Amino acid sequence: MKLSLTGFLLLLLIASCKENSTNKTNNQPISSTDKAKEELLTLENKWLEYEFALDTASIAKFLDNDFISISAEDTSNKQNELVGVYKNISAMRSDSIFIDSFKIEEPFIVKQFENTAITIFIAHTYKTAKGKYQEKRTKFYDVWRKVNGEWKAMSSQATVVEEIK
Repeated sequence: MKLSLTGFLLLLLIASCKENSTNKTNNQPISSTDKAKEELLTLENKWLEYEFALDTASIAKFLDNDFISISAEDTSNKQNELVGVYKNISAMRSDSIFIDSFKIEEPFIVKQFENTAITIFIAHTYKTAKGKYQEKRTKFYDVWRKVNGEWKAMSSQATVVEEIK
């Protein structure tokens, strides 16, 4: 038993050293490149555009298979998130609520950790609800991972910060 515990501890030590040697930043953010920031801003814009157009097939292409969405209402996996997006936008349309436009406000913040990045931003949506103009500002915290040269969304958390009716 003592030998197996020693062997386990040795393996744990080796794994720890290997992780530290490959992560030269010691889990500290590296400055995001302009290219990474531009790519992620484009993906965030497309994500909102596809969502409001009910194009869940396009959204699915850049969500990781292990994607998790977190909101005030619940936490969901990739499949449930896509179904929820479709149901939510469809229900809005049935209730005569239409998204007229949106913009991602500045600052669009990117914290990059080698092949992982966190985006932090506010999406400002403009909509018409039963003929009445409304606005909503939602803060997003999204986690992205670069896989085979492509960014994949791992997680998204959204919080409504302001509604103007």
